[in-house]
Amino acid sequence: MNNLQSPLKKHQSKNKLCTIVYFDNIIHKMKIDNQKEFAVKLGNKIRFYRKIRNLRQSDVCTQIGVSLAYYGNIEAGKRPGVSTYVLTKIALTLRVTPNELII
Repeated sequence: MNNLQSPLKKHQSKNKLCTIVYFDNIIHKMKIDNQKEFAVKLGNKIRFYRKIRNLRQSDVCTQIGVSLAYYGNIEAGKRPGVSTYVLTKIALTLRVTPNELII
């Protein structure tokens, strides 16, 4: 993906149009070496805001409708791409904007 393309890429999945966040452009702008490092930083920010709100991982999972394993992988930095839908739901649950999580 070159630097002129949007960081969002759409693809078809089970007859639903899902938007997946690809972090190549964001990584370039933030001068981060790789997607793994970005995923770890994203997970750390999510964990930080979750703890400020005194929420458990299971509380957030219930609110956003994902499994504990999936959410745990996001916080652990093991998911280099997170759908904008899930990222937005996490942000709403944590009462922050999605931009606060990714910038």
